[in-house]
Amino acid sequence: MSFCSPIRPTVLLFLHLLSLTPVFAQNFGPAQTTGTLQSPSLNEVSGLAASRRNPGVLWVHNDSGGAPALYAINTQGILLGTYTVSGAVNRDWEDIAIGPGPDPEQAYLYLGEIGDNQAVYPTVAILRVPEPSVPTSGPPVTATLPHMDTLAFTYADGPRDAETLMLDPITRDLYVVTKRETNCQVYVLTYPQSTNTIPALTTLLTLPFTQAVAGDISPSGQQIAIKTYLQTFWWPRPSTQTVTEALAGIVTTIPHALSFSFPQNEAIAWMDWDAGYITLAEGVGAPLVRFTNLDGIVEPDIDFDGIEDHWEWDHFQSLATASAESDQDGDRMTDSQEFVADTDPTNALSFLHLELEGLDHEGRLALAWTGAAGRTYQVLTAPTPTQSYLPVYTTSVADTGALVVTTPAPGSVTAFLRLEVTREE
Repeated sequence: MSFCSPIRPTVLLFLHLLSLTPVFAQNFGPAQTTGTLQSPSLNEVSGLAASRRNPGVLWVHNDSGGAPALYAINTQGILLGTYTVSGAVNRDWEDIAIGPGPDPEQAYLYLGEIGDNQAVYPTVAILRVPEPSVPTSGPPVTATLPHMDTLAFTYADGPRDAETLMLDPITRDLYVVTKRETNCQVYVLTYPQSTNTIPALTTLLTLPFTQAVAGDISPSGQQIAIKTYLQTFWWPRPSTQTVTEALAGIVTTIPHALSFSFPQNEAIAWMDWDAGYITLAEGVGAPLVRFTNLDGIVEPDIDFDGIEDHWEWDHFQSLATASAESDQDGDRMTDSQEFVADTDPTNALSFLHLELEGLDHEGRLALAWTGAAGRTYQVLTAPTPTQSYLPVYTTSVADTGALVVTTPAPGSVTAFLRLEVTREE
């Protein structure tokens, strides 16, 4: 875009098993152990989600019989905070998802109260709470999350045991995948989810494997992962497809972390910007294992305004403020243009502009502007504003800061200069 258990050595195996249907998959790097669970409270972790509001923070929870609490940890496994969900009971929390919800200015945590080993509970639920801010320094905090919504539902074909909960960040639909059938079944709780009614969900499709224990849809919505104890399955999800259509398509496997010391590996989460995924097993001391996406990150834009979500959060703490046409600071650069130029959309004095520094000893113009990393700048000139502009200088800068260039002086007495910026994709 341009514009003007017993103590024994921990043994980890990192597997990439044959896929059910061979197909080229996303290219992920080797396993990296970033840390281990260090808090004795985290002895039976079943769900994992990467924060969208707190960089470097992961959300985890224990499963059946654990405290009705969410725990914030960092990627080294250090406990940052314990957040009790007011009014909740942890009967059998099995998975957690994160992303948008009813308030476009708020990120939400979704807790899957969906475990049912004996398939005896006629009604199960997903609990929704706004994601809090997490301090990343100092002693672990203790807090209560008071605003919980209960999204209850039943299965039209009878109770099921499920351990996989996924949120589509594009549609805000919630997907539940059952565990114990020979072919795992997929159900959806469509947005907007009701807090007053209890819908009966019907099977959308079945998957060609059993024992699904965790899953996640990437922040961009373009990648889906569901794991069993022995394999992790991966689907691409083009923007033209629904999640159901993607899951019905070709499936392959991606690298999977398996530990003999911690065999109950029941958690997976995509990292921000689709930069990779991280897995976690049950038990104090369990390793956090990350696989990096070598094919490049995918910046999410779940509101489809052409502005990456992280930039909107950084500047406005909201996805509802900026748009392609809006100009929040009134500097005549739209928020979309400020995103491309990487200027501050909340400061009217921060905008892309070209300054004439003078002439050098050879009579060439010395120009200056404030550059940003990952951008290409082009200076163009024309004798009048209505005539065609011709490029006279093009450059990419690796760092931010003032960039001074010289360009041949225009041949006529009067000349008009234009500066264009293109953001590298």
